[in-house]
Amino acid sequence: MNSSTVPDNRDVFDIREKICNGSFGSTIFKACNAAVGHVAIAKKYPAAITNDYESFMATLDQVRECRSAHVVTLYGYYKAVKYFWVVMEFCHGFSVHNLMTELNRPLKESQIRTVVSHALRGELWWSPRFIILTSRII
Repeated sequence: MNSSTVPDNRDVFDIREKICNGSFGSTIFKACNAAVGHVAIAKKYPAAITNDYESFMATLDQVRECRSAHVVTLYGYYKAVKYFWVVMEFCHGFSVHNLMTELNRPLKESQIRTVVSHALRGELWWSPRFIILTSRII
């Protein structure tokens, strides 16, 4: 997909409340699929964050094709004038770091085993396809 064919998902997702500030200058919002009421996360990035735009778009296209229970689903993305929006599956707790902060303790060994097991299963989905994600932005 080239930069002139980025889909516009503003009509599909309603942006709701701000949840937090994310990495790479992003702001994270709760979003809702307007048609079915499905909850999602919308990450709003400054457009300047996509310095290598073609590589960024290639990464998004690869992630969008992923169909694995162990990889977060990418619902869509679009570029506005000053911002780039990425809409993804809503994951309760957001990250392992956030969960540990919320619990105010490190994970137990059994919890670490579960997290690592699922992360490795996600990696196993990508590796046979020789897909290398060049960006940690999503």
